[in-house]
Amino acid sequence: MSNENPAARSEQLIRRLFERQTAMDPKGMKECFAPDALCEIPFNPSGAVDDASVVRRKGPELLAWIDYVMPHLETFRMEDMEFTTSADGKVCFLECRTDCMGTGGVPYKNRYVFRFDIDVGGNKIKRYREYLNVIAAVGLFENFATVQFKDGKWQ
Repeated sequence: MSNENPAARSEQLIRRLFERQTAMDPKGMKECFAPDALCEIPFNPSGAVDDASVVRRKGPELLAWIDYVMPHLETFRMEDMEFTTSADGKVCFLECRTDCMGTGGVPYKNRYVFRFDIDVGGNKIKRYREYLNVIAAVGLFENFATVQFKDGKWQ
């Protein structure tokens, strides 16, 4: 285990996740997650805020989602990363901006706030919530709402 303090170690884990995404390395991204990690996206273009409208992907669905999304990005860059992390490293918030290019030259810029729950002992992401301007995301990700998880992959 590292001699770093837990908060710094958790922040480094999250930086590594986005460094791997910038490098277009889905395998490296997946290594940052616990096997049963959960992703939640509470906001959607419909504006619904009830619990049933929250997008959830867990374990194999989350890892397969990474494989599905990455080919839709030509470039990915996270900017202005600002962390707020608990002293024990178990909860980390990240405010940031993205500057990306989707396939076919579709620009994608957005603002995000993430909440990461970290398994400090295993140095893995257990859960994350992704808050973003979903209207800005629609241009790049509009077809993503219709895909389904079948036979171990998104289609």
